[in-house]
Formats: sequence, C-alpha cells, structure tokens
Amino acid sequence: MLADEQNLSGCRVLMTRTAEQNIPLANMLVQRGAIPIAFPCLEKEVLSDGVTDGLHKIENVSDIILTSVNSVHVLAESSRQALQVLFETKRIAVVGEKTARSLQALQIEPAIIAAPASQQGLVDAYRALPVPASVLMFRAEEGADTLQQYFLEQQVPFELVKVYRMRLPEYTDVQLKQVRGSLARDEVDAVLLGSPKTAEHYLHLMANISLANRPILVAISQQVACTARDIGLNVRVIAEETSFHGMLDALQIYLNLEAQR
Repeated sequence: MLADEQNLSGCRVLMTRTAEQNIPLANMLVQRGAIPIAFPCLEKEVLSDGVTDGLHKIENVSDIILTSVNSVHVLAESSRQALQVLFETKRIAVVGEKTARSLQALQIEPAIIAAPASQQGLVDAYRALPVPASVLMFRAEEGADTLQQYFLEQQVPFELVKVYRMRLPEYTDVQLKQVRGSLARDEVDAVLLGSPKTAEHYLHLMANISLANRPILVAISQQVACTARDIGLNVRVIAEETSFHGMLDALQIYLNLEAQR
C-alpha cells in the first residue's frame, strides 16, 4: 500500500463486486479519500443441491480444499453443524490468505495455504507433502481444473463439488439509465474490475463499448486485463499486487503520472 492513504481524494470509483463484497471495499476507498459508487456486476447464487451433497461427503475424505472465501461462507451458512466440528479430523487446504482468514474466523486453522493464491500454488504445496488418501474440493461453478488434473495424475480419489455460481444481477431500466448517464456525463473516474466475469458483466450492463471505456478501467491482474481487452475494454491500469489494495495503489500511480503530463 502507498504510504499516504489519502491519495485518491475526490476520485469517483465504481465498485463492481457483489453487494456484500462492496461494503469493505467502500470503506477502503473512503479511507483513501475516494468516493465509492456501488454497482454490483456479480451476484452469488448458492447451488443448494451441490452444497447438501458435499456436506454429506466430508466424513469420507482425508483432505478438504476450499478455493475461495465465498465457498467458506456458503458452507458455513448452509451446514446445520458447525464447520469446526465437520472439519475436525480433516486436513484443510485453501487457496490464499483471504480464504484462510475466513476459516480462522470460524476457529478452523488450515493446514495448507497456497502461495501464490492460485490452484497451481496449492498443487506446488501438495507436491512437497505425502499423497492424500482422498480429496473433496469446494469451489464455484466456473473455475480452473488444475487441482483436479493433478490429483487424477496422482491416482488420488478426488471429488469436485460446485457450491455457488456468480450470475448477472437484475437491474431495472431506470437503474441502468442512471448508471449509464453517470458514465456519459463523466461522473465516474474509474471502474474496478476484479475478475473476468466482472469485466464481461460490466460491459453487458453498459451495452455500449464506448461508454464502458470512458472511465479509467483498473484490472486486478494480467489475466483479468487480458479477458477485458479481448472483449474490447480498454484497461489502462493493472495492479502489480493481485488485491484491491494493489488496484488502488496502481490507480494512484497512474493518476499521479497523468497529472504530471
């Protein structure tokens, strides 16, 4: 993070995460002096059948993998029994520190934390450990198959359970007209794109590539930037660190450079 947190004073930033995720992000923006504008481009839908099926399978495996904070929240909210009890005798592996912290908040300490925060990072961690007896992985409907391929190659019994999907939120014509009007009047300075799906939904909701490209588009990673550019979005800023703090740091550096021109 940049040393001066009041470094985005007056910058109007469109937040495109889910409504729940936008709350802490808004606080982060306010701390930096920015003006947050909530426009969720993602909405979490719980896949109840998958959750129920997966919860019943926990007792039969040695290792449980959780790939995101959303997976943790879905299981915690859906289980009749505390996850701390369900996971008591299992080796828990997670992708990233954020997922680890969400478990620690439930008094569950993961044994394996992927660094970097990716499925490949978790594969690398498992390579240094004895082969597990069996694995159950919880994730979103869409996602990489890196871990699944690795365990199949190792001939480890593996089950993938999809517990949620990210869908396009529903907006009224009036709501969309208001947001599109804000972009057309240059009342939005920057848009934060935190995932490939977010970029796709943002463009769909704007329904006009020129309008979508009016603000400064900030991508959380090279992967997101590539997806966004492939569909015509003009990403001008890419975070060096794959985090929302990293996005805001990168945005500030960009604005500083623009101001010097």
